[in-house]
Amino acid sequence: MQRRNAERLAAEVQRRQAVQPDAGVDGEADTELDLMIDRLHDLALDNGG
Repeated sequence: MQRRNAERLAAEVQRRQAVQPDAGVDGEADTELDLMIDRLHDLALDNGG
């Protein structure tokens, strides 16, 4: 189940980055996107990655 959620989360991160690729450069970092990436890192660590 966690792997499936991680895959969905990763897909959503990629989609958002494709929509706003320069958001971080302009100082308009997407906080929600940052939180999603942090969660992906947590899931990877939980799975021994």
